[in-house]
Amino acid sequence: ESATGGEITPLSDPRHARTVQNSRYELYWIWSEYYHKHSWIMLIDVRDTIFQQNPFEKVPRTDANANIDSGRLLFFGESVEATRLGKSKYNRDWLTKAYGLKVTKALVDKPTICSGTTM
Repeated sequence: ESATGGEITPLSDPRHARTVQNSRYELYWIWSEYYHKHSWIMLIDVRDTIFQQNPFEKVPRTDANANIDSGRLLFFGESVEATRLGKSKYNRDWLTKAYGLKVTKALVDKPTICSGTTM
């Protein structure tokens, strides 16, 4: 039962099950909807993060070539020489679990995009 005493009926989700690594981005998106569309949001793994300056200071706020006002999403790739999706058993395993072997095989030579820092 809910806090108001009514019955809770779960909504059906036709998509296949997602890993925690993927599901968290849906939660981030929902959370971001509570902010003004021009707010800057940074998601980080706090256990290993140190700021030496304002992380937003040198990030351009506008794009001279953009004709839209929908924001910007920045990803930070890890060194392709150090790791690729196909080199990392951890990344390869969760990618296969989430999207299947066909997708994983297509991405084995792609760089790992760090989920620990997203702006």
